Amino acid sequence: MKKHSNIYQHFHLPVQSGDNEILKRMKRGYTVEHYQHIIEQIRKYFPLASLTTDIIVGFPGENDSSFSNTVKLVEEIGFDTVYAAVYSHRPGTLSSTFPDILDEDLSKERLNHLLEVQRKSSHERIKRFVDTDNEVFITKKINQNTYMAKTIEEKTILLSSTEELEPGSISWARIHSIEDGQLKGIVK
Repeated sequence: MKKHSNIYQHFHLPVQSGDNEILKRMKRGYTVEHYQHIIEQIRKYFPLASLTTDIIVGFPGENDSSFSNTVKLVEEIGFDTVYAAVYSHRPGTLSSTFPDILDEDLSKERLNHLLEVQRKSSHERIKRFVDTDNEVFITKKINQNTYMAKTIEEKTILLSSTEELEPGSISWARIHSIEDGQLKGIVK
């Protein structure tokens, strides 16, 4: 990827849980430490890369400690986005035979807490683009002078331009601000 500038620097690596015991119960075949090592390697070569993940909250056997480990991992890694959901019981799966199913209200409470932690992380991560020049891919024309574009790190920008831009084209933009979680910029 490092040799090809036309590949987005966006990595989606589903961690599922930040606790080794829960990962073992999920039969994931990796540990939190192995996952962290992969993230370290990505950030070594792509410091601004966008990182997203999937997490299941309330998997059978999840206790306060294992949930705290997941929250801690989310805080430490600083994902751009976390796609999280409450565990859903599905008959016929191995996990459906586990006796320690969590209360649905507790799982939802944990999910909301995790998403709040993630919102703060997302806001901090997006700040790194303000006052930077970026090569952007024009995705859509909004109106006469406004376009949607994406950075190579998969960040969406609301872009203004006095010149006509074609969706599918590449341009240089100066990102100057964030408004309501949206990056804004101008074509250079």
